[in-house]
Amino acid sequence: YQSCFRTLAMRPARVPLAEARILASMSRIQVDDSHVAACQFARWFPSLKGVTIPSRVIALPNDFVAYLHEDGVMMPEFLATTRPQPKAEWLDDDDDDQEAVDWSEEAKLDDADNDNDSGDDDEEEAVRSMEKEDFFPKLLAQIEAAIESLGGDVFVKLNWSSPKDAVWVTTGETLRCNTVGDVLLLLKSSDFIARDLSHAYDECDTHSLGLRETHDVSKADKPPPPEEESAFHLVLRRWSNLHPSREFRCFVRGRRLVAVCQRDYTQHFEELNESDARRTFVKLIGDFFRNKVRDKFELRDYVFDAYVDRKLKVFLVDFGTFGGTTDSLLFEWDELAKSEKKEEEESKEDDDDDDDDDDRVMWRVVETPNQIRPNSLAAFRMPHDLVDLSNSSAIDDFVRRANDNIENLTET
Repeated sequence: YQSCFRTLAMRPARVPLAEARILASMSRIQVDDSHVAACQFARWFPSLKGVTIPSRVIALPNDFVAYLHEDGVMMPEFLATTRPQPKAEWLDDDDDDQEAVDWSEEAKLDDADNDNDSGDDDEEEAVRSMEKEDFFPKLLAQIEAAIESLGGDVFVKLNWSSPKDAVWVTTGETLRCNTVGDVLLLLKSSDFIARDLSHAYDECDTHSLGLRETHDVSKADKPPPPEEESAFHLVLRRWSNLHPSREFRCFVRGRRLVAVCQRDYTQHFEELNESDARRTFVKLIGDFFRNKVRDKFELRDYVFDAYVDRKLKVFLVDFGTFGGTTDSLLFEWDELAKSEKKEEEESKEDDDDDDDDDDRVMWRVVETPNQIRPNSLAAFRMPHDLVDLSNSSAIDDFVRRANDNIENLTET
C-alpha cells in the first residue's frame, strides 16, 4: 500500500470548474476577454511597479508550459534540496518572528522499490534522475536568480492566479517559497494554475479580442518551438508578512471607486469596526486610487486589492475583472452594478470633489463574529481520495472490497 499512498499524496485534485461557472452565472455583469487580458500581472506591472510589492516576471517557454499540463507531480531529485530560510524584511508587519520552514521533504518522492512498477513509474523515475543541465536549465537559473534578488523568500503566481488551493502539499501550509523545488511543487499541484493555463477566458460573455481559451501546447496539432516564449509568465513576489486586517478589496465602476471591503471574511477585526475606521481607510485608499492607479490602468470597470501598512502607506496587490469569476466577497454583484447609475446621477452635480467621492463609497466589514463566513478554500485542503483514506474504517472497507473483487475474479 505504500506505493498507493504515495501516488494519492502527490496527485493534485482536479476539481471541475462547475462551481466557478455557477458563481459566474449569478453575476449579470458582462465580462469581455479584453478585461481578463488587462488583468494579467505582466500587463499592468510595468506601469505600476512603483506602488506594488517588489516582483520579478519570467516568460515561460512552451516546453515548460507543456510540463505543467502533464498529470502528476514529478520533479528531479536535485530540486528536493533546500537552504536556510531568511526572514523577509520588506513590508514585514508581523511583530512575531516566524520559524524557518523546511518543506523540502514534500518535494521528495518515495525511493522504495516496487516489483510491480508500471510504465508510469518508469517515466517518473526518468524525471527524478534528470540532471540539472537537462531539466529546463535556463528557466531554473532565472527562478533561482529572482528568488535571490527578492531576499530569499517569494510568493508565486502565474498570469492571474496563485496556487493558494495547493498549500496542503507544503509542510507549513504556506505559499512561502525559497527554492525552485518549492515553486514547482505548488505550480504542479494547483487547480487554479491549471485554470490559468487552459480556461482563463471560459467565463467571458463577449470576445472582442477573440481569446476564447488559453492554449494547451501539449495538445496542439502543430506544437510550437519548445524553447519559444509562451503567453504565460511566472511571477515571483517578495514574501511579506501582511496582517489580514489591513487587506482590502476595492471595486471601481466607471473609473470611480464605488466600494471597499475587508479581504478576509473568515475573521472579525475590532480595528475595522472602530468609529473612524471607515473614514481613515476609505480616504487612504481613495487618494491612492486617484493619484496612483486610475490614470495608469486601462479599464473603466475593475477590482483591485490593496494593503495599508502600519505607517498608513497603501500598496497595490493585484487586479481582477469587475464581475465574472472575481469574488465580490461581502458585496453582491447586483448592488455593485446598481452603484454605477447612482454614481452617474450624483457626479453630474460635482465631478471634482474627491471628499464627496469618498463619502459615497460603500464600506463593508465583518461587524460581529456571527457574520464570519467559511473559508472558500476549505474544499481544496487535500485530494478527496486522501481524505477518505485518512479514516481507518475507510481503509478497512477498501481492503475488504478489493479482496471480494479478487475472489470473484478467481471464481469466474
